Amino acid sequence: MRVQRVEGGFHQACAVALAGALREAQQRGREVSLALSGGSTVRPVFDALVALAADSPGAEVSVDWGRVLIGQVDERVVPVGHPDRNAATLVEHLVAPLGIAEDRVRLLPVEAALDGKWLEQGAFGVA
Repeated sequence: MRVQRVEGGFHQACAVALAGALREAQQRGREVSLALSGGSTVRPVFDALVALAADSPGAEVSVDWGRVLIGQVDERVVPVGHPDRNAATLVEHLVAPLGIAEDRVRLLPVEAALDGKWLEQGAFGVA
């Protein structure tokens, strides 16, 4: 593990580390997936990743975001569009600004819990 000082503090350092790891995996020809947590803490990291993408084409932290599969690791059971929904933060602060295609994003299907079908469908809608 490397420790280095990065201008911009913790959020910038996280973005640089993530982007560097993603780029390295892509350069090795690997399928790249990124599973992300939600909440307000990660929002500045998402914003820093977007800024890196805009400012660093061709640099060692430049990621081909069209080849990254994005997924959630947690979600709040609230209606679609609710401001507390982690998916909203993910989409508004990372997916949309980076132009990541909808088919490269895996959001957790909490709607089943809202309409009472959670037990019928099982976890993630799989019977």
